[in-house]
Amino acid sequence: MRRRAWGQLLTTAWRMYTRRWPLFIGFGLVYLPVMLLATAAQWLVVTLADLTTLTGPDGDHNALTVLVVVLLGDTISLLAYVLVLAAVSRSLDTLARGGQPSLRDAARAVGHELGPLTGVSARIAVVVALLVIPVITAPLAVVYAVRRAFAVPVVMAEHRTVSGALRRSRELVRGRWWPVALLLVLVAGLGAVTGPLVGIVILLVSGGTSFWLINLIAGLVYAITIPYVALVISYQYADLTARAMSDDDRQPELVS
Repeated sequence: MRRRAWGQLLTTAWRMYTRRWPLFIGFGLVYLPVMLLATAAQWLVVTLADLTTLTGPDGDHNALTVLVVVLLGDTISLLAYVLVLAAVSRSLDTLARGGQPSLRDAARAVGHELGPLTGVSARIAVVVALLVIPVITAPLAVVYAVRRAFAVPVVMAEHRTVSGALRRSRELVRGRWWPVALLLVLVAGLGAVTGPLVGIVILLVSGGTSFWLINLIAGLVYAITIPYVALVISYQYADLTARAMSDDDRQPELVS
């Protein structure tokens, strides 16, 4: 498998996205029920805090409330991100093997690996959260997150355990941290903040607690953008694997 430059990787992912957009957006629609869950959680936070509005008595927006509800929704959306990335990884692997990917096949495969996927996601989330709390160790959270960014594709393609997938991802990124980090910031970062940014704008403009509307719009944005992000990450995983395995005939090859 050839190793792609940034432009080639982004173009290859875009071609695949446009060629099979109904499939990938179908994966992305998982964000809708997940964002409904986020809405329920945010409503609970507002209710328990006895907040009836997101604007203070002087008319100013309650910045802390905005921050809490947005971060809560973003945290819950991590669940959908993992599911979409896993489904996309499975679909590309199916194509590479000459098969035809489908929603049902991807759902079955993700369900089979749900244990390791949950373990990987939980461990990454906990470690990153613990590192972010003390400001001085926040940069280490970024380093850790980049090194473990490919753990989900590893689980789906190589069927490794939680520890094995995290270790494998770290090995793939070794010596390539900066290029990988820059790509993730460019693609995954933009994809991740698009939904919350749209939600914040709507939140500030509306001046109310329309969580359902905010999360519905954010979910629709994610449903369109995150599958492309997942494609880029999956192709990057394949390229890093090609570098690590060199001429090994067993290296995974993704269809482009």
